[in-house]
Amino acid sequence: MRLDEKAAVAVHPVMTDKDDVVKRGIISMDSRYNAAPEKLAERNNLAQEVAETGRLGIPLTISTDPRNVFVETTQTNVAATGFSKWPDAIGFAAINDTALTRRFAAIAAREYRAVGFTMALSPQADLATEPRWSRVSGTYGEDWRTVARHAGAYVEGFQGSARGLTRSGVATIVKHFTGYGAQPEGLDSHNPYGRNSVYPGNRLGDFIAAFRPAFAARSTGVMPTYSIIRAPGYEPVAGGFSKHLLQDVLREQEKFEGIVLSDFGIVQDCSGGCQTGYKPGLDRREIQFGKPWGMEEVPKNERIVRAIEAGVDQLGDETDFKPIADAVKSGRLSQARLDGIVRKVMTVKFKQGLFENPYVDPAAASRIVGQSAFRDAALDAQQRSLVLLENRGNLLPLVPAGKKVFLRNVDPAAARAAGFTVVDKLANADLAIMRTVTPHQQLHPYHVGAHFLHEGDLDFKDDNADLKAIREASEKVPVIASIYLERPAILTNVRSSTTALIGNFGASDEAILNLIIGKVRPTAKLPFELPSSMEAVRQQKEDVAYDSPKPLYPYGFGLQFKP
Repeated sequence: MRLDEKAAVAVHPVMTDKDDVVKRGIISMDSRYNAAPEKLAERNNLAQEVAETGRLGIPLTISTDPRNVFVETTQTNVAATGFSKWPDAIGFAAINDTALTRRFAAIAAREYRAVGFTMALSPQADLATEPRWSRVSGTYGEDWRTVARHAGAYVEGFQGSARGLTRSGVATIVKHFTGYGAQPEGLDSHNPYGRNSVYPGNRLGDFIAAFRPAFAARSTGVMPTYSIIRAPGYEPVAGGFSKHLLQDVLREQEKFEGIVLSDFGIVQDCSGGCQTGYKPGLDRREIQFGKPWGMEEVPKNERIVRAIEAGVDQLGDETDFKPIADAVKSGRLSQARLDGIVRKVMTVKFKQGLFENPYVDPAAASRIVGQSAFRDAALDAQQRSLVLLENRGNLLPLVPAGKKVFLRNVDPAAARAAGFTVVDKLANADLAIMRTVTPHQQLHPYHVGAHFLHEGDLDFKDDNADLKAIREASEKVPVIASIYLERPAILTNVRSSTTALIGNFGASDEAILNLIIGKVRPTAKLPFELPSSMEAVRQQKEDVAYDSPKPLYPYGFGLQFKP
């Protein structure tokens, strides 16, 4: 391989409609396309065809963020068009069955490989110790031991073995090493105002320990945190620029030997409006969304080299590999360092058999992805993840026959299929079934990341539309409410107006209704505590698990039906 071809191995950009990136010799790309399985397979095949025309014909590694989700969030997952829909990762923690986590990962891996995805930018082995944090739903909760077990099981299921990547497996990139989630006020480090992670309880060691089972299962790679780790010994720079994190801790202490893929955009610019907020009406092409925390004043070419020097093997969302080649020519980066990167990346391709055949069958993708067996397993997981929080007077389970129900945010067809009679007026109803979500606030309207990452208070204010509807209904009929707990909601105002209360982590109407009518029985437990007030939230420490005073529902809480 020529020097420029080797340098091209060290970047991992986002796939675009143009094929010029592949023609330049880049051999790893991240797909964010949302399309039916057959169309995804066709698109990935086209990209492989272009790669095959290159001088060396090296096949592409095509990665993706999670796709088996109910709620799409920009830059963290992709809509599950055609894919089986499972609970969020936090829902698997509520079930707390690592065999199920492993089974889900194996099913998702089959779906990924069917459409041509060979690398998963997951799992999240982060800790949800700060309840206001935007990314709680992608974790396995706030207890580091639970997170560790499930992250390890996820890697085993996706890669096909407890001993590393298999030929039919999907390479995993466990993230975000380390300390991500301990965010002051829960503000996320996608944004400049959330760039720091802090550890007032001195629990950074818990965040490191949560990654160990994933490392033991030989996760193909790891992704460093965007955050500046505010702890002794760590440089005041993002994880992807920290030699202490990537060399002293990751390589020397934890003995990790796989690929280090930076989080996306760490070498891109963030100045002006990116730092202070953009004015309304600005042309989107003028908007920066880099995350070069601690390195903002350093030129981009220098950031690229500094990240490789620190220990990054591939730069996420980057196409410019010339600075890497120039650094080798000048002697700043050694040829051996670049050769080591190439060796690791190529080894993954050989393990997966991509040099023999990188193509997939679009017709088979349509049959495999989202097949009935996978959908049935996903529905079962949704049902098992539901946490029963309240059941006054043992209202649940109830017999639907003859029950007239008023609905809010529930599909009438699903309620009818469960045996209920749906009415459109509360005055005609015997009960109400309503769905709502954890509240959030728009605290930073002129920052890009704030538009897809939920921030702010967790409680239902008096002007919340869903709370108003629940209160109005409760004056006339018993109310059964289900709350999507993407973050740990404060349910003090909701609990007083409901007869039955169900926490969900991504579930269909069918799953929730099946619990209501007793087709399934609740067994799940809360994977985080639900605080009693925002004052209690403000008193807890960002890095300490289940430490808010007098939580409304403690960690591990969950009711069962009476015998």
